Amino acid sequence: MLFSVNFEKIRTLDKNEIRKKISERRNKDLLILYALIPLKDDKDLLQRYEFIQKFLKESKQFKVKRKVSEEFACDIALRSLAINSRYKDPIRLALNMENKLIENIKIYLEEYTIDEIKVKIVIDECGKAFIACSKDGKELNSVPGKYKKEDYIIELIRIVKKLKDQYNRIKKIMEKAIEEKEEFYFKEIKDLINNPVAGPILKNLVFIKIKNTNTKEKSHDVLGFFIDNGIVDFKGRIYTLCNEDKIRVANIFDLCKNEVLCRESKVLSL
Repeated sequence: MLFSVNFEKIRTLDKNEIRKKISERRNKDLLILYALIPLKDDKDLLQRYEFIQKFLKESKQFKVKRKVSEEFACDIALRSLAINSRYKDPIRLALNMENKLIENIKIYLEEYTIDEIKVKIVIDECGKAFIACSKDGKELNSVPGKYKKEDYIIELIRIVKKLKDQYNRIKKIMEKAIEEKEEFYFKEIKDLINNPVAGPILKNLVFIKIKNTNTKEKSHDVLGFFIDNGIVDFKGRIYTLCNEDKIRVANIFDLCKNEVLCRESKVLSL
């Protein structure tokens, strides 16, 4: 009965008012409630995800005790948001939200002209974002000073900062996936591999195929790097996978168990 009463109260909360109070007071309880308020649509979900991540980033400025307390509240809030949005877990929620964030900034990856210069955001092969600027077909080292107060340039700077934050978040998400031995469907990683920020991180990870106990599979583990149609091991052998096949990121134990860490240390260090 208590749960139903609380749930009814949550349904009546004004998310904008709650968000304002969280920002003003850094109230951890309200942060968790904010994640539980019924969602309006995917845009609402993305906004709440970004807000919680912003709160988490800001917690780094405080001393250890408060920082740990706020990080714990953010973890609960993300788990609550995952349940609220019907995602299986916060890791899947996070990866899907990070993918949607890239979709929202694609327009800034295209060239834009301001007087005699052309600018755009470039994400390199390592997943790092920066502003590319050219004049008369020649690349400039930076945006000329007289344009730095232009609204579009200010927006580009803001987006680049967001992309750098995203890169760091995705790295932490995958580190957590390694620690928790999180299993993914092959399709889930395939959908992320073309993300210009997530792709470079995923392509450098070693994946291990989860053995299907219902079929007769090879007795040894299949480890290797992710490719479009499966996994390629360190000898160049390709193991084709279906969308429903399960994989996870290999950890140190997996690498040592399969004698990969020593044999392929040169490859893994690249």
